[in-house]
Amino acid sequence: MDISHAVMDEVNQGVTGPSDERVPYDDEILMCGYLIKLGHRMKNWKHRWVVVRGNGCLQYFKQSPSATKPLVTLRPKGEIKLQRDCLELIRWERCNFIMKSRAEELGSTMFQSIKWPSNGNENSSFGIRTTYRTYLFVAPDGDANSWVQGLDKVCQRCDVYEGVDKINLKSASRRTGSEQAHRNSLLMAPRFSQIQHDENEDNDFTEHLFVSRSPDKKLSA
Repeated sequence: MDISHAVMDEVNQGVTGPSDERVPYDDEILMCGYLIKLGHRMKNWKHRWVVVRGNGCLQYFKQSPSATKPLVTLRPKGEIKLQRDCLELIRWERCNFIMKSRAEELGSTMFQSIKWPSNGNENSSFGIRTTYRTYLFVAPDGDANSWVQGLDKVCQRCDVYEGVDKINLKSASRRTGSEQAHRNSLLMAPRFSQIQHDENEDNDFTEHLFVSRSPDKKLSA
């Protein structure tokens, strides 16, 4: 059993991760492993090594650590501050709804061809909805439930966290039109913060520009 499976097993068994008895230290690795992540600009799926730390920060890397390249030497492609920004974790049905909505909103032929990878299904897919963006993932081993359970424990310490699948699809569908109009108005408004990102990463500047209002908010793919 490799370290990623060992850590994930402990998370599911309640051996590690946040609890009433002990708050994990900031750099403690609570979860780690490969996930397939949907990019923004190119809308393609990329394998990322994902690490969730005790401070509630989820980081994703282009490659996993090795003996010659330990984790401390790797530069993350992006991160999600779960304890600050996570609103909700979502499962297959909501993820599917978001995929279809994005294709309809963007409208171009290229984006209408967005599809799940071959191993994307109700058992392997999940998402993270934050205050500024929704991330979609596929677990290559088909065990999205382990990730959702582990992330739910971490996100419980977030003041704005709502839980798992807390918004029903009918409500989300009714809000689509008004939210898109709100997005367009915000895109035309002056920006009060500088968005920083890795120029080599596939950020979708137009789709999520409107959501970055605080100075330290970053958009990454």
